[in-house]
Amino acid sequence: VIVADDSREGSAKSAVGSVTDPRVRYVHRAHPTGGQPAIVRNDLSELSSGRYLHFLDDDDAVSLATLGIMVGQLDATGHGVAIGVVQPVGPAGSVVVARERLHYDRARQQFPHIASRFELVARLLFRSSIVCCSACVVRREAFAAIGGFDSAMPLYEDVEFYIRAIRRFGFTFV
Repeated sequence: VIVADDSREGSAKSAVGSVTDPRVRYVHRAHPTGGQPAIVRNDLSELSSGRYLHFLDDDDAVSLATLGIMVGQLDATGHGVAIGVVQPVGPAGSVVVARERLHYDRARQQFPHIASRFELVARLLFRSSIVCCSACVVRREAFAAIGGFDSAMPLYEDVEFYIRAIRRFGFTFV
C-alpha cells in the first residue's frame, strides 16, 4: 500500500504513520499537483510492484475481501479490469454521500445486464458514469499498455482511462 499525500502540509502523514505494517508506505509529493489525480496515480504506478493496481480516493472505501474477489476474477477471466462495489463515506446525513450511494446502487443494478465491453464503453461515453477509480482494479500490464491516465484531462480522467482499458482488455464485474 502506497499512500500519496498530495497536500502542501502533509496532512496524511500522522494517520499513515500510526499504521505499523511495514507494507504501508507514505509518500509526500514535493510538488503538490493542486488536485490533478491523474499525475499522482501515474507516479504511484511507477513506485508500485504488484501485478494489479487499485487507486483508492480519500473519500471512498473498499473492503479487502472485495479486492481479493476482484483479483480472483481477473486471474480467472484474464480480463484487464475488475469493477467492484464502492461505498462512499462521509458524515451521517450528508446529501452528497446519500446521492453517491444512490448512484452506485443504480450502477450495481445495471452491471448484470451489460452484455459486452463495448456496451459498457458506450454507457460510459454517453450516460452517467457507473464506474469510478476506487471501484476498479486494473492489471499492471494493461495500465502500462495504454499509457496510464491522461494527465492533461482536468476532469473524468478516471472514466476516460477505464474506457480505454475496458475497450482493449475487457472487464469483469464483482
